[in-house]
Amino acid sequence: MPVAKIIGILQKKEKKILHFLVLSAITGLMAVVIEGIRPYLIQRGIDAVSYTHLRIVTTRLTSDIEAIASIFSEGLLIGIAADAILVIFSFVIMININLWMMLSILPSLILVLMATFYFRKISSRIFGIIRSKIAQLNAFLSEQIAGKTLIDIFNKHNFELQNFDKLNMEYYDSYRKVVMAYATFFPVVDLLLHGGIALTLFTGSYLLGYNKATVGQIVSFIMYFYTIFRPIRN
Repeated sequence: MPVAKIIGILQKKEKKILHFLVLSAITGLMAVVIEGIRPYLIQRGIDAVSYTHLRIVTTRLTSDIEAIASIFSEGLLIGIAADAILVIFSFVIMININLWMMLSILPSLILVLMATFYFRKISSRIFGIIRSKIAQLNAFLSEQIAGKTLIDIFNKHNFELQNFDKLNMEYYDSYRKVVMAYATFFPVVDLLLHGGIALTLFTGSYLLGYNKATVGQIVSFIMYFYTIFRPIRN
C-alpha cells in the first residue's frame, strides 16, 4: 500500500480516534469521581447529603469535563506547542538579525510577560468564581422546578425570586470583573507592543547611521516582533 494512501486513511480516522480517546478519558474521570463519592454516601446516608450540593458538584463536573474535552478536540494543546516553538524560533532569528536591537526590546518583552502572568492569575481566579456561580444558579433553578408545588402551597414566590436575583447579581458582578480585566490587559499589551516598536525604530535608526544595521533588518525585526506578540496575546 502506498505511503500517501496510508497517510490519507490516518487523516480520515484522526477525528474519530481523537473523539474516542476524549470520551474514554471523560468516562474514566466520571468513574473516578463517582467512586470517590460513593463511600461517603454509604457511610453517611443519602439523606445526610444536601441535594443542592450534589447539583452544584454535578454542574461543576459537567462544565469542567466539557472544558477538558474542548482542549483535546479543538487541538488547543497542539496550538500552544506550535506557538511556543514559533516564539523560540523568532527569538533566535531576531538575535541573529541584530543583537543590539534585540536588547533594546527586552524591557517591553519582560513587562508583557509580567502582565500576562498577572492577568492569567487574576482571570483564572475570576473564572473559577464564575463556574461556581453558574453551578449555584443551575442548582437553584433545578430546585425551583422540582419544588414548584411546595413553593405554590407556601406562597414563597417573592422569597425565591429575591434569592434568584441575588445569585444572578453575583454572577453578573463576576463577569463584570472579567470584562474589566480584559479591558485593562489588552490595552496595556498594545501599549507595550508599540513601545517596543518605537524602541526598535530608534535603535535601528541609530545603528543605521553607523552602518551596523540595514533597512531590511529593521523591517524584518518588526515583523518578527509582531510574531512574538501574537501568541502572547492569545
